[in-house]
Amino acid sequence: MNLGRLFGNGGRSRRDAEMDFAAMMDIVPAGVMFADRDLVLRYMNRTAFAWLRQLEPHLREKAERALGKPLDSFHRDPGLLRKVLSDPRNLPYRARIQVGPEAFDLFVGPVFGEDGGYLGPLVLWEQSTKKLELQRKVDELVCRERELTENIRRAAETLAIEIDKWQKET
Repeated sequence: MNLGRLFGNGGRSRRDAEMDFAAMMDIVPAGVMFADRDLVLRYMNRTAFAWLRQLEPHLREKAERALGKPLDSFHRDPGLLRKVLSDPRNLPYRARIQVGPEAFDLFVGPVFGEDGGYLGPLVLWEQSTKKLELQRKVDELVCRERELTENIRRAAETLAIEIDKWQKET
């Protein structure tokens, strides 16, 4: 993607276009990160930075020092991460990860330059802890409803048997 074309060059510098792009990404309610082909983190939006700060007790790196660091410095299995993300043929990639008490749904896609060369992975992550908790509660309610329905069915069968016995006795 040519940022100049995206934001209408109009005599504006590439740096201005990049700033506009960053401002646009900062309002996205998901974490957005971009790493170069060496998997060095080059960009993260405000949401990603805020989540990294929140998760610092569970990470090997501080959020303030994240830019310019390899993505594997955050991962408990750096070799696996490098193997998946360094080859664009492995992308797109989806995963659900747990970091401390929080769950995240990840989408990693390849970014290619105008010449078709692999520039690196774009990582989108969405906090899914509350969604998973809600799903667990719904599943629990469905299970309870099934149990209740089964108990009512058994009680109705027992009642029918008892009524049948009573009718035969009278």
